[in-house]
Amino acid sequence: MKQLLDIYNSFIRAYRQSNNAPYRARKNYDSLPQDIKNKVERIQIFFNSNPHLIVDEFFQAPYFLYNDTKYFAFDYYLSRKAVRDYTDYQKQLLMLGPDDPRNLIKIKNSAVFVKKFIKEEGLKFSEYLNHHKEKIPSFITHLKNRNMSIYFLLGVDGFEPCFYAFDSNLAKFIVPDIYENFELYNKKFLTSKHARLFVKNILSQKIDG
Repeated sequence: MKQLLDIYNSFIRAYRQSNNAPYRARKNYDSLPQDIKNKVERIQIFFNSNPHLIVDEFFQAPYFLYNDTKYFAFDYYLSRKAVRDYTDYQKQLLMLGPDDPRNLIKIKNSAVFVKKFIKEEGLKFSEYLNHHKEKIPSFITHLKNRNMSIYFLLGVDGFEPCFYAFDSNLAKFIVPDIYENFELYNKKFLTSKHARLFVKNILSQKIDG
């Protein structure tokens, strides 16, 4: 469950940082005005119903897409448009290439995520690509939910054949952007100046356990 204070701080941080303004995290939720708390509690319900959403990136998305707009209220984030914009934001980030600082952070976060995942599932990292849940490869689900960056997986030996071994119609349905742009993303990764080496260095370390 997303915590109310964390949600509020993420909302304010996205607004302040997008406007190059200083930011200080609030430490007390109870002192917020009641009308603000009502909105935070509504969006908490929304996040809990959509656990695949990355809270910080959800709040950052419109400022990235519409950089001439200085402020997005809570009501915007409770709209369907916000969800569509979040998806567009994720696609546009990938198109910036793996060397973009935000994608390098996603690569790092992917390594942290997969290390936690294989520990919880009792797997070795070498078994990750072949792990399935309900006949769907776990990496497909993780790509869909943005837990895993395609730019991290492209550096893992055996990923490409595993991806194409999965049913193409299901791949188009579950991760359409990844499926349609796989070769483009792969080219961006192979010609990257930093990301490819970054992934190689991560994988040279012990991920298991």
